[in-house]
Amino acid sequence: MKILLLEDDRNLANNIKKTFQKDGFAIDVFYLLKEAEFQIEEFHSEYDCVVLDINLPDGNGFKLCESIRKNKISVPVIMMTARDTVEEKIKGLNIGADDY
Repeated sequence: MKILLLEDDRNLANNIKKTFQKDGFAIDVFYLLKEAEFQIEEFHSEYDCVVLDINLPDGNGFKLCESIRKNKISVPVIMMTARDTVEEKIKGLNIGADDY
């Protein structure tokens, strides 16, 4: 299974990557929305799952999730964030996230 992770906190991203790799997953890590957006547009069929942070230095994961769904890309999307209000969870799921 191959995962795309978008997380701007490099320490957290590296820890997540190590954990996934220990469990046998392949994982590509991106720190900027622009980089992950390009990767998904060009290579979405290579990924079994996309894990998105919301707060990013060059945008937010909500917009990327929305773009993925508008482009009819069916890869599962999981929002991983400290933002946990009911409204934000509803927003994430309404724009197409498979889990929040």
